[in-house]
Amino acid sequence: MILQGENILLVPYTLEHCHEVYKQYIPDPMMTEDAFNYNKERIESYYQNKVLDATRVFFAISYRDTIIGEIQLKRMDAVKKCATLSIILTNDAVKNKGFGTEAEKLLITYAFHQLGMDTIYADAVHRNLRSRHVLEKIGFEHTHDDEILSYYKLEKEKYDNPVEMIEIHEGNRSAVVNAISDNWGSDIIVTKGKIHRAEELPGFLAIEHGNIIGIITYHISEKECEIVSLDSFSENRGIGTLLIKHLIGTAREKGCQRVFLITTNDNTKAIRFYQKRGFDLAAVHRNAISESRKIKPQIPLTGFDGIPILHELEFEMILE
Repeated sequence: MILQGENILLVPYTLEHCHEVYKQYIPDPMMTEDAFNYNKERIESYYQNKVLDATRVFFAISYRDTIIGEIQLKRMDAVKKCATLSIILTNDAVKNKGFGTEAEKLLITYAFHQLGMDTIYADAVHRNLRSRHVLEKIGFEHTHDDEILSYYKLEKEKYDNPVEMIEIHEGNRSAVVNAISDNWGSDIIVTKGKIHRAEELPGFLAIEHGNIIGIITYHISEKECEIVSLDSFSENRGIGTLLIKHLIGTAREKGCQRVFLITTNDNTKAIRFYQKRGFDLAAVHRNAISESRKIKPQIPLTGFDGIPILHELEFEMILE
């Protein structure tokens, strides 16, 4: 198996490659102050005990037919679907050129999409700011520290969907109000006779390359979290699902016991969407829309597929 990138290749790691790496290897002073002396017997032992270990996958990093490092997945667990990433570049001459970042991305993609991993772990010495920066740039989340190392993890879902979640705040509030006004007919949303004003609602934005590609707003009262609005501006990419999962996590943190939402009887797409994501029908509020129209006249008489908009449907998820 050869993994091809734009500038480098990841090739099967032979004993010859291993010798080539460690003949050139100069330890990074940010990782250790100990000197390294090449020893043929020690490298062969390392190859037999580490590289050929069934719980590891090794590749040599090749640039223009020169081996410039090794990269591996270790502590691979097929049941938990996780592994730990580790990389060594031979010396400073091949660092700060993007080779390490490219190698890590190639192996991570291989782990997620070929080996079936769901989570990749990594670690870096505290003072190795370069390695930590690379991990964070790729998308690894810092989880904790010990006396020597900083620990990171990367979930497949996050890697496949490089979308940042940020809270709605005063700096982006006007953009949220405008988007809700465009999508919902005005800057107010009415559910179960209650008025929600866009300028007052907390929520989250899905951001990609600096652009808003999704919005979710909510209201919490008496340990219940209502999803007031959900809008995705990039369809069929799981943005709505990411926003819901993020909000459910927030609801749990805030001690909520129930997450619920209101949609209308014509919105068959939303009805399917929420049920597929674990929500259950809790109530049908018959003819509730006639009362809502008294508050918000912009609500049309007919909706999707020409269906008359008459009733509110309440879906819920009980939080354990």
